[in-house]
Amino acid sequence: MKFTPINSWKSGNRRSRIDDPRNISLVVRAANSVAGGRPAHASWHRADKQRQFDVAITEFRKVTELEPAFADGFISLGQAYMEKHDFGSATVSLKHALELNPESTPAHQLLGYALLVQGYAAQAIPHLERAKEKSAVGIAQIQTGQLAEAVVNLQAALASTPTIPTSLLPRPRQWIAVQTID
Repeated sequence: MKFTPINSWKSGNRRSRIDDPRNISLVVRAANSVAGGRPAHASWHRADKQRQFDVAITEFRKVTELEPAFADGFISLGQAYMEKHDFGSATVSLKHALELNPESTPAHQLLGYALLVQGYAAQAIPHLERAKEKSAVGIAQIQTGQLAEAVVNLQAALASTPTIPTSLLPRPRQWIAVQTID
């Protein structure tokens, strides 16, 4: 399961992804401290691309230890945990990121998904709403019995979805009837 935060990890005018060149100076400083001057940020990027999440988690932990006020480090650590399906640890990292930066849309989005996957739909809703994740909000609302609100959010999500090419649509005999909720 691959989690891709909204807006390519953009948070305001500044990208939040730890390997983004605009954030790299802080990361390189932290990496150089950890790796004795070697460009360790390359190992984070390589670990992420090769889906070596244990390596990424180790490296992101080092960054958060060296730069405990760097919210983006905790967001990246949380995402690595989510990629590894360790949603409990992801929740802890993402909550800490929100303590450091309460306005972080990527942290709200990822925390909302982590909570939803763990079965905490009611706690996920405010974070998913903040991240404008209408479809996930709708799913959480179904799980909490808020059916009328879920329909509104799911319809909004469907309306904002780009048109699907007809070549990707199932053939009519493969369609399944969908029950509507009144």
